[in-house]
Amino acid sequence: MAEKPSEAEPKCQCPYCEEELQAVLAPFCSACGARIVYCQVCHVPVDKESGVCPECGRPAR
Repeated sequence: MAEKPSEAEPKCQCPYCEEELQAVLAPFCSACGARIVYCQVCHVPVDKESGVCPECGRPAR
């Protein structure tokens, strides 16, 4: 029986330079050096200028 191809895991990207973050919940982007703020609910990187999570829409703290 053939296996289903595994779905790719969602990539975690820097909201400033859009480079893939090398470590999960990294405190800063290794490419541009920006401090990364994460949504406390879904743990997605949030642009600190907008202050709103792009996934769940909740305000970042």
